[in-house]
Amino acid sequence: MVWILLCSIIILFGLGMPVAIVLGLGTTIALISGALPIEVIPTRLLSGVDSFILLAIPFFMLAGQIMVEGGLAQRLIRFAELLVGWLPGGLGMATIAASVEFADISGSCTSDTAAIGSIMIPGMQKRGFSSGFAAAVQAAGGSLGMLFPPAISLIIYGAVTSTSIGRLFLSSIIPGILMALSFMAVIFFVSKKKHYPVEKFPGFKEAWSIFKDGILALIAPVIILGGIVSGVFTPTEAGVVAVFYVLVITGLVYRSLTWERLRKAFVGAIITSSMVVFIIANASLLAWLLVTQMIPQQISMFLIQTIHNPIVLLIGVQIFLILIHTVLETNSTIIVIVPILLPILNQMGIDPYLFGILLMMNSAVGIILPPIGLNLYISSGIAGISLERAAKEIIPFASIILLDIMIVIVFPHLVSFLPNLIGG
Repeated sequence: MVWILLCSIIILFGLGMPVAIVLGLGTTIALISGALPIEVIPTRLLSGVDSFILLAIPFFMLAGQIMVEGGLAQRLIRFAELLVGWLPGGLGMATIAASVEFADISGSCTSDTAAIGSIMIPGMQKRGFSSGFAAAVQAAGGSLGMLFPPAISLIIYGAVTSTSIGRLFLSSIIPGILMALSFMAVIFFVSKKKHYPVEKFPGFKEAWSIFKDGILALIAPVIILGGIVSGVFTPTEAGVVAVFYVLVITGLVYRSLTWERLRKAFVGAIITSSMVVFIIANASLLAWLLVTQMIPQQISMFLIQTIHNPIVLLIGVQIFLILIHTVLETNSTIIVIVPILLPILNQMGIDPYLFGILLMMNSAVGIILPPIGLNLYISSGIAGISLERAAKEIIPFASIILLDIMIVIVFPHLVSFLPNLIGG
């Protein structure tokens, strides 16, 4: 059955089918070949998404869509430009800063890339940045949605591994800042080398106006993270709070959200949430089949018997995950691969929170590089250039993420410092 599963998945990928269809259909073919009751399929699909925690996904996605339609994204961008726009490569740095701010509410990499990129990529092109570099900057910036709370993938990881989502959120902040600063360093040196323009610092009067205009949007992440960590509400309830908060701000305070824009926000959230849930359901079916065939146990025994150093194991796992991310997107990896690897890491004394953050950083590489690289597809489409042209410019950003991964492996306290300090 395992060989039939493997062959089915390879053939379906070769036919160019979407990842979710490959996972679900490949598993179904294997189940039928093994004479297992086909009635188990709908049961496992449903149980894979039957989780209260996963309800947070559509709420945070809806909050992000309302931000876009209600004009909060533009206010965040103006605030980001105020912070770093006057440095060399300032517009590129502002793209990274705006992506961090937006990710702190939407939790979605692709929403971040599309929302911020639709404004910042044309802006960088008009100011003389090459289209390939502008697309690469936004693709990299969007990948920060993997780390900054309320990252959807972290919520899924917490649900799969039964770890505290509040602690995961706290654990992700310092590595997320490390990645953001690394991206800004790349932008700084490339901009100096290619003589990209430097923006002027606005006067203090205008700066104060920008700050006042954006402060309400900046408060949202504090409410979300603070509420989860303090135990005031669960991640799912935090999603509801986020939706309510951005509705009040855009609809009653700024009065920039019309009924038509609200309808578009709901439609967009329904479509993106459905895609994520469909992937989770099919990946859960595959994960169940692997467990029933004792695949995780066999892999665990092999790795434990051959690798005895935790750091060597972590590095080996990162290389393995990079290869996996050439065919699987993050949420599928979490559902299918994490249950296999986590027992091995636990036996080696590796913190599941450290592994979770490393997985998100590794996933950031996958989401900006072909063939899976959704962020690169989105940003190159906005820039109006070929994927190949954008891919050449993304290499320094992917390389710096790999360096950041090594730093976190060598200094794991970067992950545990905030949770231990705050007690999350």
